[in-house]
Amino acid sequence: MINIKTLPGADCNSDHNLLMSKIKIKLKSTSKAVKNLKLNLKLLKTNTVIREQYTVEVKNRFTGLEEIQEVEQRWVKLKDALTQSATETVPTMKTTGKRKWMTEEILELMEKRRLAKPNKVRHKEINKEIKRKCDQAKQKWLNEQCEEIETELYKEPKAMYKRIQEITGRKASSKTGCIKSKDGSIIMEKDKKLERWSEYISELFDDDRNEDLTLQDIPEGPEIMREEVENTIKNMKTGKATGPDMISTEMMQALEGIELDAITKMLNTIYDTGEIPKEMLQSIFIVLPKKTRSDRV
Repeated sequence: MINIKTLPGADCNSDHNLLMSKIKIKLKSTSKAVKNLKLNLKLLKTNTVIREQYTVEVKNRFTGLEEIQEVEQRWVKLKDALTQSATETVPTMKTTGKRKWMTEEILELMEKRRLAKPNKVRHKEINKEIKRKCDQAKQKWLNEQCEEIETELYKEPKAMYKRIQEITGRKASSKTGCIKSKDGSIIMEKDKKLERWSEYISELFDDDRNEDLTLQDIPEGPEIMREEVENTIKNMKTGKATGPDMISTEMMQALEGIELDAITKMLNTIYDTGEIPKEMLQSIFIVLPKKTRSDRV
């Protein structure tokens, strides 16, 4: 309500006074955010059936890849083949989600409770059983986590502290969403923050050397071998976040045969021509809040 006033003299055929007001309304968006479903990529290692389905889909999509001469187009086709094949063959992660100790038995009881809602007595009995099962499952999960920390993770401090944070539910968060300009003043506006980050990155990677760095008479190196590519992919760490191309380590490690040959050929083309796909030149910077002295203590 912005402004309200009454009009006592208005003839509105009522013993009440006419009321006039100005109302400011903010409409709420009804569109729901699209959730990105997370694929259970571990199944590409543990489930042979899903792995075979994935490799078959990739092989089918690799058809005609050798005929493409431009590096950019070949990379786009290769990337789409990997990501689309994974989307079609790899199941998504189950979102039983916020409680890691939740069991299938409890979820089934919850469904029974929903169906028994008209019967108050039965509904109350099932609800009581769910609470008891939840307490048991939570206690069992906590005991297992504590045992794992004591027996397996005590030699790995980083993994141990991460597991403790998961159990306690503590999450790191930044206290402020602001950064400082060159003169030390606080920047709060989003546009100016982006300008400051752009300025900082430009200065960070700027090369102020005056000498001519042009290389001449560059000797040709040996061809990249398939064994090198295969060994490199095999030694890549799994469970890592993907880049702009959305290709994970698990997707790469499931490849074999003609897929590895195609990747090796593309890498040799990039090496010989110097043409690099645009996505390979992109970098993602994740801003981590700097801890103050009080946070370190």
